[in-house]
Parts: sequence; structure tokens; C-alpha cells
Amino acid sequence: MVVIKCGKYLLYLLFFLMPKLVLAESQNFRTDSLKAVALNRSASNFGRQGLYSESLDSLFLSLNIRKRIYNENNYKSFASTYRLIGTNYKNLGLFDLAIQYSLLAEQAYIQGYGENYLSTAYVYLNLGNIYRSKLNNNEAIQYYNQMVNI
Repeated sequence: MVVIKCGKYLLYLLFFLMPKLVLAESQNFRTDSLKAVALNRSASNFGRQGLYSESLDSLFLSLNIRKRIYNENNYKSFASTYRLIGTNYKNLGLFDLAIQYSLLAEQAYIQGYGENYLSTAYVYLNLGNIYRSKLNNNEAIQYYNQMVNI
């Protein structure tokens, strides 16, 4: 009799509860994904207004959400956020952090899309501008050339 009851509960779990749990997880994923996109959009708006610190706050919130809901090897999910972080750090004059996040963006774009992806060219433009600001013209020219090649 115990086996039959366990079997009934197992069937109940499989047919009634599991689909609800999967649906709830799917809805949370979708909600969180939309939040991350909205945060990136607001970060871009802050950046256009010259509010770079506020932009960074939104980008790091977005990045934290993305890291929670996506596999760390899902490079496409992180690339644009890293690129925008690098751009904002450049605009704040924090060049070492700008380089660090721009290189993460470069790696993510290459891993996710290949070497000749257009957004990678934007990363190279940003890196060229960073190195130009640091008065390292040789490095800047190398990145500008990589951008032009794409």
C-alpha cells in the first residue's frame, strides 16, 4: 500500500507540480532578462546625458542579473554590458578600468560572434581612444587599425 501512495505522489509531482515549477522559473528568467535589458537602456541614456557614474550603477546591476541568469560561457549576454562599462570608465578618465572592461568586451564578442563582428570594431575604437588619452599613440594606432580591418 505504501508503494502505491508513493507512486501516486510521484505522479502528482511529475504531472502537476513540475510544470508549474518550470513555468515559474521560465517567467523569472524572462522578467530578469527584461530587467537587464531595461537597465542597459537606462545606462545608455545616462551616458548620453554625461551621467557616467549613474550609467555605471545601472550597468553593474544589469551585469549582476545577467551573471545570475546566464551561463558564464554565454558570452553574447555580457559583451555589450562590458563594452558600455569600458566606455563609461573612459569617459570618467579611469583608463585602467576602461581597458580592463573593454578587453572583457572584446573577448566576449569574439567568443560569441567571431573576430569580425561590427561591435568588436566599437571596442577597438574605444580602446584606441583610451590609449590616445593616455598618450600611448602606438597602442592607439594598433587598435584603430584593428577597427578599420573590421
